Amino acid sequence: MSVGAEGAPPAAIGRLERQSRRDVLLPKRGYSVRTHEAYLAAVAGLASYFRRSPVHLSVEEVKDYLRHLAVKRSLSGSTCR
Repeated sequence: MSVGAEGAPPAAIGRLERQSRRDVLLPKRGYSVRTHEAYLAAVAGLASYFRRSPVHLSVEEVKDYLRHLAVKRSLSGSTCR
């Protein structure tokens, strides 16, 4: 088994990095950890779909992605809100 910085296993480092990102990117508003993770996964999916940062996307591109989720992936409207 390989170890990362300061002797911690890579999986533990990955968890800490994800937690740090979540804590920095999403303000604490009483949401559960799972809700934070779901929001981050949604943004990551958007970035992956367009292969660029969501910061650089237009409103129309976001709408196109939501249509993609609803039609191609058969997700409900409430899931896509």
